[in-house]
Amino acid sequence: MEKIKYLDMENATLKLQLDTIAEYEQFFKQHFEDLSDLNFKRIYVKILNNYLREALKAFQSVKLPLIIETDLFEDLTFDIPDSIIVINTNFDLQINKNNVYNQIILNELNLEKMANLINTNNNIIIEPEVDVKNIFKINDCLNVLFQQVPNKLLNIGNYIVPTSLLKEHPCNCYLCDGWKCYKKISGLPKVILIDKDYNIYPHMIINKNLYVGNIKNNNFQIVLSNYLKSKEYETFIKCCKRVFVEYLPNYPFQYFPVAEYIKEVANEM
Repeated sequence: MEKIKYLDMENATLKLQLDTIAEYEQFFKQHFEDLSDLNFKRIYVKILNNYLREALKAFQSVKLPLIIETDLFEDLTFDIPDSIIVINTNFDLQINKNNVYNQIILNELNLEKMANLINTNNNIIIEPEVDVKNIFKINDCLNVLFQQVPNKLLNIGNYIVPTSLLKEHPCNCYLCDGWKCYKKISGLPKVILIDKDYNIYPHMIINKNLYVGNIKNNNFQIVLSNYLKSKEYETFIKCCKRVFVEYLPNYPFQYFPVAEYIKEVANEM
């Protein structure tokens, strides 16, 4: 079987939400070769705060681009290894430390605080709160934020793509295999979620119609290869086509939340 691989330009992300450090260790031991071959650019693991020290020790030997998501409730008294990034998801506490980023949900209530933090050079991850039924709200927040933090490099999550780029390159909505533009992309979702039961879903969209497979006792390459030939993948592409045809042409804003629109369409099925 020819191995599947993401291109560097796809910036593939794997998000793991397992229950214990031991499960994470076993997962990496079992799937390390496939993870490397697939060319994931970042791998997130989600843990509880009281397991952070244990996780840092356990994951130091994992030779992959690793990011730990956790709620921090006090400043860290220990250093983070250079090979690991920690994302603090506790909005009420911002940590100013090397290799620690603070995630804040972007909405009108948090806008001023976020702008102040970015302007004081805190490491901030912007997670836009998107409601596609009221899409003006998040775009207004983004516009205000851009005005308040000029010339700052922003880290924005939630697979939000410039609208013009999406129209010019449909491969960002999985509607081009990359052969005409010679990019030859994988065709796989650029964000993969594996939940606590080892079920795989695209773009954090937990919907049985888009189900990729289960990885617990399976080979990653085989699961993803089978997915590309499955009815669930066909459904995923149909959702992408609906987004591209029904929502994108008259979309008036600069940035388009691709994953949220795919989720909206999938939930209507």
